[in-house]
Amino acid sequence: MVAYFIAFLITVIVEFFVFWLVIREYPLKLLFYSIIINLLTFPLANYAFQELINSLFFIEVLVVVVESILVLLLFRVSYSKALVISAVANAATTLLGYMLFW
Repeated sequence: MVAYFIAFLITVIVEFFVFWLVIREYPLKLLFYSIIINLLTFPLANYAFQELINSLFFIEVLVVVVESILVLLLFRVSYSKALVISAVANAATTLLGYMLFW
């Protein structure tokens, strides 16, 4: 359970930094959005990976699609920009998580 919480915190922080590097405004708002987005996608991705589909690539593609929609709605950017932001953020957290936890 502790590892799950640490992984969640790392994900929120890394994705926040990706959001901030791209958006460059309102850091507290971006941190809040990172928390909200990951409260929705992180538990679902972990559950799906452990119980339904044991394919990290497939799960990450689904997470990128869902998060890109949330980024689009929350950050009010174009869908192509939202997709890139989501892909970069999730690539960073996936690579870091892979290095730390596997």
